[in-house]
Amino acid sequence: MPKYHAYGITRRGFGASSTPAPDDSNYTADQLGDDVRKVMDVLELKKPVIIGHSIAGEELSSVGSRYPDKVAGLIYLDAGYSYALYSPESFDRELDAKELISALNVFLTAQSGSDLNSVIASIANVLSEIQLVQRNLERFQRQLELLRSPQNSGTTPKVPFAPPAIIRGEQKYTNIQVPILAIFASPHANPNLAQLPDDKKKEYISLDQQESATQAKAFEQLKSAKVVILPNANHFVFFSNAQEVEKAMQDFLATLNAKDN
Repeated sequence: MPKYHAYGITRRGFGASSTPAPDDSNYTADQLGDDVRKVMDVLELKKPVIIGHSIAGEELSSVGSRYPDKVAGLIYLDAGYSYALYSPESFDRELDAKELISALNVFLTAQSGSDLNSVIASIANVLSEIQLVQRNLERFQRQLELLRSPQNSGTTPKVPFAPPAIIRGEQKYTNIQVPILAIFASPHANPNLAQLPDDKKKEYISLDQQESATQAKAFEQLKSAKVVILPNANHFVFFSNAQEVEKAMQDFLATLNAKDN
């Protein structure tokens, strides 16, 4: 897209960027978002459009929700999952597990010298968080079991994970009031499905689509968001569906330019 000047920002801990100790304070989503904000300030960028892929969606949401006056828009490239926008229906085993640990800590400290109502409330909160974690872990377990099916030849596929410090630093973002383009691959193209029987393939695809549909709905509830679904694209949508992604981005940027004029 020749009309625009693009800057690539390398996250801390990657490439030539510095690598602070991987404790919880150095890799929270807001800390990573602040890194992006600092680069914007150093480069003297005035209301840029920020684009992110995959878990970089958390950085987009951090900047967009805390500094809405500093950005013109956000583009999520298969990056709009629960770490970017959380809703009660989101599938997020990491965030829900963190909430469970927090609820358990409240319960354990509430038993001594607390009134009965507060103890009952803390128990109810723990049980609620357990249900969320159980739902999401069961769903994730089933996806892994399907991929591990004996019909799937070759080695067992590895599970893609971001570095643990970044996973531990995920935060909940629920309200982002800047223009948004959220592009989802749904269902994701997955070569590991090729050897599965049709019934298991359909089940895996259905689970995959449920997650994307839940997040697409969450974004659609934001008045500022435009959602684009790309069927059978892979997670790297800018490679698998380059032309469609570029067109969606061009159309989105055109709407921003029209508002400025």
